[in-house]
Amino acid sequence: MLAGLDLDDMDIDEDNDVRPQAGECIRKEYRRLTPDEVRAYHAALNALKVNRQYRTLITFHRPAASPGAHFGPAFLPWHRCYLIRYVIRLTR
Repeated sequence: MLAGLDLDDMDIDEDNDVRPQAGECIRKEYRRLTPDEVRAYHAALNALKVNRQYRTLITFHRPAASPGAHFGPAFLPWHRCYLIRYVIRLTR
């Protein structure tokens, strides 16, 4: 578990996409993490960087790779999905 999120709080729908259960996916604000949670978060982030998954996430977020993710009506839903994928990778 990382920062209050457990993979048990996720469902897999018929399209094999992972989505959070309503009301159960809560991320703590970084400044409110305990020292142990900060260390766990940094360790998970560093692990993403070592295995190059972080680079994949960054590339996917760039405007050229995801047109419409910024400055339009898809901003909020696109970033909600992006954050879910980010958290899933952090917790693996």
